[in-house]
Amino acid sequence: MKKIHIKCPICSFEFDKEYVNPIFEDSKLKSKIMDLTIFNHTCPNCNKEFIGSYPFIYLDKKNKFMILVDRNLKLEKNKKDFNKSLQIYSKTALKGYTIRMTESLNGLKEKIQIFESGYLDKAIEITKVLLLKSKDFQIYNDNNLKNVSFTKIDNKDKLVFTRIEGKFALDFPKELYNEILEKYNGYFKEEKAQEINLEWANNFIEKI
Repeated sequence: MKKIHIKCPICSFEFDKEYVNPIFEDSKLKSKIMDLTIFNHTCPNCNKEFIGSYPFIYLDKKNKFMILVDRNLKLEKNKKDFNKSLQIYSKTALKGYTIRMTESLNGLKEKIQIFESGYLDKAIEITKVLLLKSKDFQIYNDNNLKNVSFTKIDNKDKLVFTRIEGKFALDFPKELYNEILEKYNGYFKEEKAQEINLEWANNFIEKI
């Protein structure tokens, strides 16, 4: 267990809270990740609930992936520090692992569902971009589009489009995903921890 110092945004009371790091796939805390409540706190002074995030690692030994959650990933130093910290692990301990970084719980939840389903997130992000660039989806690729995410709904693979006016889900286009995987798999080298998202996919497509 580790401790983190938290300041209540409502009454400014400061207190320490214990937290687990890393969190494993068989942990009871996984349910709090999947329902996005792991960052929910209650102030011991004013009893008000608030959300306060902190960096932590999610480690899945069964499916061999590790994910850092850090809301300050926009700071390049944080990415470099995480990659440096990985050097403390033996090469054997992380052999065959996919290592990712994300800024949000939503990002972590998506990665968990992707990797547990046996998919490669790089190919999924490229799938999203190619869909948005297609004629059928150009109407959705505008300023109203906030995010596109992979998720499981009733145990079925879906892509959820989040827009200002609401959300809608489509069946995951597995044929397109498989075509992308076959075409680009040779480019998907896993050398270090990476932040894989729509921005990464757009950059990848521009460079290929």
